[in-house]
Amino acid sequence: MLVHKVFQEDGTMECLYKSSNILTSEYNQKSGNLIITFNYGGKYVYHSVSYKDYLRFEADESQGKVFNKVIKIHKTDNLGKVDVTILKERLNKILNGTVQKLSEGDSE
Repeated sequence: MLVHKVFQEDGTMECLYKSSNILTSEYNQKSGNLIITFNYGGKYVYHSVSYKDYLRFEADESQGKVFNKVIKIHKTDNLGKVDVTILKERLNKILNGTVQKLSEGDSE
């Protein structure tokens, strides 16, 4: 489930999810690259993901289901493992209502 979305100046959409498997995504419509960070810290880039497929992934109640059917068929590069502690803390604060969902300068 999508919890938080931020649009970057370069056109990248960054999303934070409440999901058993997927923590974040970063999608750039110009390149078609979708970077996914999993809850265990694995980070991968999926190449040539169409905007339509990305929107399906982002909007679904289960990102994992759409990931398995639509996203993981794309060419993939492993970007290594990252520390997800801060991302998980941010997610928990948003879910608990202790921070605003949109920061100043962010847009829906």
